Amino acid sequence: MNLIFYKPALKQFEKLKKKNHKDYLRIKKTLCDILENPYDNKYRPIAGKTTYKRAKSGNYRICFKITHKDIIIARIGHRKNIYNIIN
Repeated sequence: MNLIFYKPALKQFEKLKKKNHKDYLRIKKTLCDILENPYDNKYRPIAGKTTYKRAKSGNYRICFKITHKDIIIARIGHRKNIYNIIN
């Protein structure tokens, strides 16, 4: 499987690399975990979005969906406002 980033997710990920390297590394590790086992039960579906799941990474959330070939990272954001952005 491949990781594919939507533009807003990639932009946020690159911004974290510059501003908060500790959170960037934590999110990078979570992305590797998602790539290893995307069907793990710890990745819960997002309410109201049947195809999207969320992964927790410290105070950040990674919203993604799984297709037959790829894992698509839709958004990465702080837990305080990520769900407002998605809905």
